[in-house]
Amino acid sequence: MQFDLQQALPILERTPQVIETLLYGLDDEWTENNEGGDTWSPLEIVAHLIFGEKTDWIPRVQVILGTGDKNFIPFDMEGHKKESKGKKMNRLLDEFKALYDDPAKRPLILDVRAKDAFDAGHITGAISFPESDVDARVAELPKDKLIIAYCQ
Repeated sequence: MQFDLQQALPILERTPQVIETLLYGLDDEWTENNEGGDTWSPLEIVAHLIFGEKTDWIPRVQVILGTGDKNFIPFDMEGHKKESKGKKMNRLLDEFKALYDDPAKRPLILDVRAKDAFDAGHITGAISFPESDVDARVAELPKDKLIIAYCQ
């Protein structure tokens, strides 16, 4: 299968809901234990997803799209331990869901293709902002949000 962002987005958008459905309200016995060795518990996995969302995914997009230094800060594979210290699963699930539910934290997605290409199909939530109009419309863009532009 060839990766297609348009096809992947519905899966990615459902991730918090699926994880919440699987884990919310379960006894600590199920969520705080692992399979032994170097395995992680469900609680550690959710904490890792939160930590990655906060410290890795969006910052990396900002490095890629920004100007200046293009070096990534190494990801701390143990950083989730601080994220989960003293927290129970339900609290972490609420935090994870909140990262996706807050429209203010979502990036603005611009489809810079021609309007007819946008009308033929686009990423859900994307705004048509044809490249030919960028100079005339740049003042419309918010200065306090991450902006992701795509052309294919």
